[in-house]
Amino acid sequence: MEKVKIHDLVERCEHYFKENCYTANRIYKYKSLWRNGIEVYLSSRKLDIYTPALGEEFIETCHFNGSVRPQEREKIRSVQVLNDMLALGYIRKNCHVPVHHALDGALGCQMEKLIVHLSKLRRSKITISDYRLYLSEFLYSLTANGISCVNDISEQNILSFISSHPTNKVNIVSALRVLFTQI
Repeated sequence: MEKVKIHDLVERCEHYFKENCYTANRIYKYKSLWRNGIEVYLSSRKLDIYTPALGEEFIETCHFNGSVRPQEREKIRSVQVLNDMLALGYIRKNCHVPVHHALDGALGCQMEKLIVHLSKLRRSKITISDYRLYLSEFLYSLTANGISCVNDISEQNILSFISSHPTNKVNIVSALRVLFTQI
């Protein structure tokens, strides 16, 4: 795979966008994502060459406790666009790769039972996916604090987890409430 200067690759993407009738706003958005994302990352490492491996390293910085927020999804997509241009010479329309949020261990088993229960109640795939995300983040938080048993979960663990999230607090509280009523 060729190595190319990041600014040259961005120019190639911009040219592709214009040739394929992307809106000026969309082009501006990608340029902003690159300028404030991968370019800052490369600059902090005193690099001006882009490789997919460096793109993957940058993507790893876009995760929050194993999950990806919407604003980070856009940064990840901007790197996928660079990778497409570099490897294929064009940009694929959709590079979405679904993420599976594992629920491992004894606590994860209890959480998985809740997910199965919600499926049997015929909850929507979106609802189930959201619950799985919130529960996997909660499980990650508990594991990071050395908690592996339901009886060891304290009110403080729950409150600190909820307060650590900048968004979706209501949905997270709802998922946790349902979890604790099922356990």
